[in-house]
Amino acid sequence: MTSVFDNLWLSDLSPGVKRPKKKVATEKAEIPQLAYPKPWCDEAEFLRTIGDHKMVVLFDNGLMRHLRFSDGSFNRWFEIVTWAGKLTISGDMGTFVFSRVEDMFTFFRGEQEGPLKINPGYWAEKCIAQDRHGLRRFDPDYFKARIHEWLQDSDISVDCWEEIQAEVLSQADEGEEVAMRSAIEFRSEDDFVFQDFWEADCKVHTYHYLWCLYAIVWGIRQYDLSKAEQFKN
Repeated sequence: MTSVFDNLWLSDLSPGVKRPKKKVATEKAEIPQLAYPKPWCDEAEFLRTIGDHKMVVLFDNGLMRHLRFSDGSFNRWFEIVTWAGKLTISGDMGTFVFSRVEDMFTFFRGEQEGPLKINPGYWAEKCIAQDRHGLRRFDPDYFKARIHEWLQDSDISVDCWEEIQAEVLSQADEGEEVAMRSAIEFRSEDDFVFQDFWEADCKVHTYHYLWCLYAIVWGIRQYDLSKAEQFKN
């Protein structure tokens, strides 16, 4: 008479018995490529919000300047204050302080005509203080685009792709910590992992920071135009 354990040995663990291997999907998944989201604030958006703004010079003496811009209301009003080696922009869209050269207008000054050009990455390095809006924040759509980009050269299976959609991409709207952890800790049934995904940058510059950069460049342009008019007269 054989016991339960004897039957288990004979049916599954016996050297002469071949156990069925787990079926692994071999069909390669086609991963669509997602476009990275556009900046939250571009020149057109900025200009749309300050259509009726006028400049008021409250103080102007060498490196020390105090300029205020508004349409007469508190909506999107801002002011630029400079002193030796520093520039501050503050108002309805937040507060940021920059430091780089003695006259910060020369650092930010752009062309007097044409598009307003900003350099968010480099200028962020010169920001020495910021308010609660910050310079950058996690963006769910940027996270999704990074995941898709990460997979472009991989040979993952259809089943693996379905796991990624269910366990990783579905977490994009749950916040940076949850989303990033879901990717870093992911391991598919066929052992695919997002190697070194902790290095992936899934942040974008905030709307308020970009808006303020455009405001600085535009404000300096208005100041320079006003000075040019004074010299003509």
